[in-house]
Amino acid sequence: GGFLTPLGAVAAAVIGERYGYSRPLLIGFLFQIAVMISLYCLGSPAAYLTSLILLNFPITFIGAYLMGLIGSLEGTGRGTSLAGAAINFGGAAGPALGAVILSGRALSMVGWFAAITLAIGLALSNIAARHWQRAHR
Repeated sequence: GGFLTPLGAVAAAVIGERYGYSRPLLIGFLFQIAVMISLYCLGSPAAYLTSLILLNFPITFIGAYLMGLIGSLEGTGRGTSLAGAAINFGGAAGPALGAVILSGRALSMVGWFAAITLAIGLALSNIAARHWQRAHR
């Protein structure tokens, strides 16, 4: 899936602010949720392989929009610095936390846990996107 990683960021750069932040974030988060459910819950080799190929595309797509949104709402640069730290913390702590919380349960629980976490991220980013939209009317 690594070869699709830069394409998510390229897609975000091409689309830009044309549709604001809410719509691209909604599409990106829903796509990521679908990939996670497919990866962990469907159980078919084809779904697993397809999910692995697609996994990083929405991550970089969403990340580009989240960084842009944070940067446009907070002009000092501290917000984007903290966002980068939060991403790194989540990348390190998320798998460990998932293993502790979900140990002994079916692997599909990891997919649902990821989907719920992504849905929370979508809801929170939508709040920030609405603030941006009001400021740019």
